[in-house]
Amino acid sequence: MARAAYLRRYSDFFSSCLLKGKRLLVYQHSAVGRDLLVEILQRLGAEAIPAGRSETFVPIDTAQPFSAASSSEGVKPPLSV
Repeated sequence: MARAAYLRRYSDFFSSCLLKGKRLLVYQHSAVGRDLLVEILQRLGAEAIPAGRSETFVPIDTAQPFSAASSSEGVKPPLSV
């Protein structure tokens, strides 16, 4: 039930031909929805080709992309709009 709702969320919002004619190589990272990504892309018209996956969880901190060290060196984070 949750799987179907998740897939429907994308297929209802985007056109089924949004990615028509596109060939996409998909690396299935360790994210929870990785098994659904290929199916979502296919539902949107793409030829999605799975090209490997991580068998172990790889933590990626997207909330803190800039460390304190880089900001002290004068590197500024990009402007968010």
